[in-house]
Amino acid sequence: MTKSSIFAISDLHIGDRRFLYNSFLSTLSNLKKDPDVIVICGDLVAGRGVYHDQELHSIIVPYQVAAATAILGDLRNSFPGTRIILISGNHDRGGDGSDLTELTYRYARSEGIPAEYSGTEAILSVGKTNIFFHHGFGYSRFSPHAPAYLSHITLKYLTLLERGIRIHRFCHGHTHWLSHSMFFSNFIVDSLGGFQAFMKATECLSPMSPPGGLLYEPEGVSVVLPNEKDLKRELRSNLEERNHRLYAKLCHSLGVSPRVI
Repeated sequence: MTKSSIFAISDLHIGDRRFLYNSFLSTLSNLKKDPDVIVICGDLVAGRGVYHDQELHSIIVPYQVAAATAILGDLRNSFPGTRIILISGNHDRGGDGSDLTELTYRYARSEGIPAEYSGTEAILSVGKTNIFFHHGFGYSRFSPHAPAYLSHITLKYLTLLERGIRIHRFCHGHTHWLSHSMFFSNFIVDSLGGFQAFMKATECLSPMSPPGGLLYEPEGVSVVLPNEKDLKRELRSNLEERNHRLYAKLCHSLGVSPRVI
C-alpha cells in the first residue's frame, strides 16, 4: 500500500499513571496536515504482569482497553480521513496472555471506530520507500537499537528480500528513544519516542528521550515533537492524580465505570 504520508508513534502506555496525555495531544497538534495513515507501533496500553508490581502503577486491564478505545475515538474525530493502524507491543498483554491491542481494536470496531489491527508488524510504502513498522525489542544505553535487535531485523530483511520484498527502512518503538536515519547495512533504522514519563521525569527532557513521533513523506522523514512548554508543564504536574481523573472520564464516555488499583 502506497501512501503520501505516514505518521508513526509508539508507547502510549494508556492506563499507566505516568501517561503523558497532554504531550500526546500537543504532538498531534503540531502535524501541519492530516497524514494518510497513523501507525501506533505497540504498547498502546500499559498491560499487566509485564514487570514486578506493575499493578501498583496502572488501572486494571478492562479499563485500560476502554480508555484506549476512547482515545482512538478522539483520534478518529481529529483525523477523520486518516487510517489508524494498530500494532502489538510487549506491554499489550493481559495477565491471561490476551493481546490487549487486538481487544482494543475489537472494542473500537464495536463502537464504530474504524481502526485496523495489523498483528505484530506492518509493511507500508511512502512513494518508493517500503517501511517495516513493528514494536521492536532489546535495550542499550548507548544506542536506540540494541545489537540483538539489529541482528533480528537483518535476518528479517534478508528473508523478505528472498520473497521479493525490498525493505528500505525499519521503524520501531519500545526503547522510547526518538531517533531516525541510522544507516545500517542495506537499510535505515528509525526509533520512536514514548508518551510515558520516566521515573525521573527530567529524563523526558533529554535529547535522547523526548516523547514524539516520525512523519514519513516522499520528501523525507521529520520529527514531530510536543511543544516544549506543554511537556514541561505536564512533567511538573501531579500525573498520577490527573491520570486517575482522565481515565475515569474516558471510561465514562463509553459507559464504563473504572476503579484504580
